[in-house]
Amino acid sequence: MPALHSCRPGYRIIAEIGVDRIRERSLHLTDRLIASAEAAGFEIRTPRDHEHHGGTVSVWHPEAERLAKGLIERQILCDFRPGGGVGLSPHFYNTQEECDRVRRSCSRLR
Repeated sequence: MPALHSCRPGYRIIAEIGVDRIRERSLHLTDRLIASAEAAGFEIRTPRDHEHHGGTVSVWHPEAERLAKGLIERQILCDFRPGGGVGLSPHFYNTQEECDRVRRSCSRLR
């Protein structure tokens, strides 16, 4: 199956870095996004307790769809869910600077 072979490099990367280190990095980046979004006045709908949230930060804004479209126009990948807000999912390969760019972009789009 060709699809299975295309996944192998990703599995190797995860095995090399380690799931625990990836989770630690994910928590660091999501905490950074949560703190900066709150400082900018956005409502966060993601649990703060690390035991109860994954790698996505849910940011609520009354015009979340417009906000998501503006972020996408700025080449920031995000997810819009009606009634749920904007979802941001940093991964272990994202940088702190990229997370800060999201904050700056959100503040400009308010």
